[in-house]
Parts: sequence; structure tokens; C-alpha cells
Amino acid sequence: MLSEPCLERYRLHASRPAEWRMRTLRREPRELIASRGAAVQRPPSWFFGGLGATLFYINIDGRWLMPVQAARRTDGVQPASPHVATTFISKAFAAGDLAALTGEELAALILLPRRIARTWPGAVDADRAPEDQLRDAIAAGGRAHAEAPAWVRTRRPQRDRFYVTLGHGSTIVVMRARRDEGHGSPFRAIELLHEPTLRRLRGEALLETVILDYPAMRQYRERVAGVPDDARRHLQQRIRNEGVLADELPAWTDGRATWDRPVLLLSDDAVLLLQPVARTKDDGPERWRAVGCVSR
Repeated sequence: MLSEPCLERYRLHASRPAEWRMRTLRREPRELIASRGAAVQRPPSWFFGGLGATLFYINIDGRWLMPVQAARRTDGVQPASPHVATTFISKAFAAGDLAALTGEELAALILLPRRIARTWPGAVDADRAPEDQLRDAIAAGGRAHAEAPAWVRTRRPQRDRFYVTLGHGSTIVVMRARRDEGHGSPFRAIELLHEPTLRRLRGEALLETVILDYPAMRQYRERVAGVPDDARRHLQQRIRNEGVLADELPAWTDGRATWDRPVLLLSDDAVLLLQPVARTKDDGPERWRAVGCVSR
């Protein structure tokens, strides 16, 4: 038997409409259990919940988990099914769950390795451990998100990770920890990223951070009106005079292009598509490569 909390959790993770009746909603998880479910005594290593009254777990592809308890009725009548799945747990993070995870609760759940915490620019108190200062910042204003901010979307989305945004333009990348790691925290910080200083740069300083690839130059020459023969010099001058970094394409592109990384706006008629350039040193300057151009 599937409890109503189990079905509601399934609805959340499967993004099913709220209008679905329980009878309709019940069909999908039952089919999952029948075709791919396995009853196990021990949950996978990424699950930190205690055993409690759970008799066993239904494990589906190592991605979903349903704790199962003995079914009971308060009226003493024998239930039709002897077991009930109490909830539905997904290895992937649901946006609704993360939105409610804030403040001290969020800070307490994440292991913050020193090697990561010491790169946080807000750790300015020399008398306190950087991980303690970072944890305080999470408790004071950290927000958990299933999706990364646009400026850090440099890789394919990872469903087993989430992102904690802080002040100082910093984002912590967090993933599930394993029980056998021994630290007792269900989550572990694996990277701390800083919003590139590029967005605050203008003029010559901005131009020095951008590499103009041939495809971007060719598209700029072909698609933007009034470009002279020396297109590179013309584009460089426009970046000095007009260039501004933005998180997304401007509204005037009207769906003609898609891009999930920062872009370089040139007035209101052209935009360069940017990709981050891998740095050889952690403290090296941020650089971006222009790989395409969109124009009105």
C-alpha cells in the first residue's frame, strides 16, 4: 500500500499536476515497483535516515527509495495490505525541498572542508576557523537551489548536487555524502565558486578578459550591420565603449537563440556568447571566450 505522504512526495519529484487524483497518481509508482523495484534490508549509502519502524526498503534503480512499515489501523480491523510505503525519497534534489532548506538547519547539514572554506572571501576573522565563518554565513543568509546561477553553468546539470548562494558573490556546490564517510553530515561541500569579476569590469579591463574566437568574429561580421573590413578592431572598440556582462540573453533575441551562460551585451543590437576559460591556477584571473554572436 502507498500512503498519501508517499504519493505526494512522488508527485513533487515527478512533477505531476496537483489536479491528479490519488487513484491516478497511485498507478505510476506501482508500475515502477512492479517493473524495477527491489526489496532490500539496507538502504543505499546516500540515504541518512534511521531505521526506526521501517521493516525494509523498496529500492528503484538506486535513484529512488521507499521505506516500508507494517500497516496498522486504529479501529483494530486487519488492513487489506500488511505493509505500507511511508514516503518517497529521491537521490535527486527537488526544488521545493531545497527552497524550504535555509538558515541554521541548512548550515548544520553540510560538511565544510577547510580547503574549501578558506577560499571564501568573507572569512576575514583571523582568530576563527574559516569553516566556522562560512557556516555562520550560511546560517545568516544561505539559500539552497536545485539550479546553479547562470554564471556557473559551465557543465551539464548534475541532479545529485545543489547550490547554496551567499553574499560576496559566492556559490557553494553541495552533493550528498555517503554514510561510510564517517562525519555524520548528509551533505558535503565539494566546491566554492566566486562570481567572476568580469561583470564589474568596463573598458580596457573588460576587453583583456575576453578572447575573441574566429566563429564569434565571423558571425559578428556577417550578422551585424555596418561592420568595416577590420571587424576585430571594430568589435574590440565596441567592447571598450559599450560592453556589459549579463546573466542571460536580452529580451530582443525573442527565442531565436538559447544560452545558459553569461553573455556580453553590446548596446542594444548585438550580444556575444561566452564560455569560461579553464584556469591553470586557482588564483588566476577569470577569462572568457566569445564563441558566437547574436544580433537584431
